[in-house]
Amino acid sequence: MQELNYQADGKQKEPAVVAEKFLKKHHYFEKK
Repeated sequence: MQELNYQADGKQKEPAVVAEKFLKKHHYFEKK
């Protein structure tokens, strides 16, 4: 969670983009 906050706040990335990358990295969007 801290890493996500850092990406959004520290690196000035859009929170939605940070969240989407995190979810894709953890295979959230894969069909089951």
